[in-house]
Amino acid sequence: MPPHSSKGAVLLGWPFNTAPSGAAAKDLGGQGGNVGNLDGSVGWKPMSRMGEYLTGGFGAAYIGNW
Repeated sequence: MPPHSSKGAVLLGWPFNTAPSGAAAKDLGGQGGNVGNLDGSVGWKPMSRMGEYLTGGFGAAYIGNW
């Protein structure tokens, strides 16, 4: 799951967005991301206001921020 900077997704490798083990999104240049709200709107949330959560998909687990 790529962190997002002011210029878009921070892409670290191909074909998967691999990162150093244990590296936090903010340490890789992440500045925040678009987050969906319960009223259906979407807004930018800076990394300083995000928490880290375990998430997953395709049989793997990731650390996600929201």
